[in-house]
Amino acid sequence: MKEKLGKALAAGLYGKGTHAESLKILDGVSDKHAKERIAENVHSSWEQLYHIVYWQDLCIKAARLAEVKWPKDGSTSWPSDSTTDTWNDLKTRFKVGLEEAKALALESDLAAPMASWANYPMLSALIILAQHNSYHLGQIIVNRLAQGTWPMPKEE
Repeated sequence: MKEKLGKALAAGLYGKGTHAESLKILDGVSDKHAKERIAENVHSSWEQLYHIVYWQDLCIKAARLAEVKWPKDGSTSWPSDSTTDTWNDLKTRFKVGLEEAKALALESDLAAPMASWANYPMLSALIILAQHNSYHLGQIIVNRLAQGTWPMPKEE
């Protein structure tokens, strides 16, 4: 059962069986489209990905059973005017984080309590990570729909 649960979590991180593949959602987006806001109060795809990576990094750190200093509020999880990460930088960090989360899902004790996260089991961190990523990846798809860059071209 543990092995099946780990495999299901790993697949969920990549959107398999639930939505478009997580990494493919980001393909074909130019820097211009990534930073474009489709409406005044809607985060750009670049802002969404920055936010995803910020929380993904913290969840993975907690899942590694390291001490995590959680932010007091969510405002620091969005980029500021001084943020220099490019779309490609964020895509790379997202991919590396997914690979690490997948390894944790497949190789770790998912029942291990995380001291830095109210002693929740590691399983909780990885489920929350998959859900959070999926939510914001869906928002990136909405941005792409509004920009006319979704659906992605079919592979031949």
